[in-house]
Amino acid sequence: MSDFALDWALMQPVRGDAARAVLTVLASVHHQGGFCVPTQLVCDKARLDRFATVASLWELRNAGLIRAEGIGGLMSVELGCDFQLEGAE
Repeated sequence: MSDFALDWALMQPVRGDAARAVLTVLASVHHQGGFCVPTQLVCDKARLDRFATVASLWELRNAGLIRAEGIGGLMSVELGCDFQLEGAE
């Protein structure tokens, strides 16, 4: 994971360790390229069970930090626009 992806994820206003872990995983996967990701991969990388991962994904989505479709299966995810803007600098 790049320092940028980690810094971005840690600076976001997220409640709870589970949501922070999920956001960090998403930022690292996004930074590596494409962005369809299986929910189970996020569970494994965040070291969370499926329930905690899905709940965190919905929390991040409702907070506007991510856009996600297919939560619980193969997801299509976009991180907030500030991730792309800061990454371009």
